[in-house]
Amino acid sequence: MQFQVTTSTPDEILILTLTGEIADGEGPMAMQIIYDTIKKSGLKRILIDNRQVSGRGSVASTFFDVRNLPGPLTGIRIAMLNKGDDTGFAAFSEATGYNVGLRFRLFSDEDTALSWLRSG
Repeated sequence: MQFQVTTSTPDEILILTLTGEIADGEGPMAMQIIYDTIKKSGLKRILIDNRQVSGRGSVASTFFDVRNLPGPLTGIRIAMLNKGDDTGFAAFSEATGYNVGLRFRLFSDEDTALSWLRSG
């Protein structure tokens, strides 16, 4: 199934639900779609639900995809729901985002992610 993004906006939080597959080399395309959707919304609290996507880039592709965002996401708080509890990848992703100025955290629990978004 091809990569797709659907959105909803309860309580001034943009929720992006990602579905389908991200094949090798498609990370930049997926990042561009997500970036454009966030910028177009004008909202400052974002929940990206990544649990229904199959495929994930390597550590190297994650590193470069985040560094090659088309522009800043200043003042935007981003929580991402991920499958399982891969704490090593979560820590790496958060550090990579922090190093380019993102307010970004990975979660495996939706309620915890929403609480974090609402807290700041």
